[in-house]
Amino acid sequence: MFFDPTMLIIIPGVILASIAQMKISTAYSQYSRISNSKGLRGSDVAINLLRIAGISDVSVEMIGED
Repeated sequence: MFFDPTMLIIIPGVILASIAQMKISTAYSQYSRISNSKGLRGSDVAINLLRIAGISDVSVEMIGED
């Protein structure tokens, strides 16, 4: 059997990345069901943030609606 010392770095990295992905997916699925208190869509919030920051050369486009 061939042993490559690089595996000592790659295998823990893959395990760590898998754990991180699992935690992110769990948090997203938990909080994606919670609506915001003002009932705003993401595009509305983005437009307001750009306006408050004084950024006028960026456009916000909606790419899909539920």
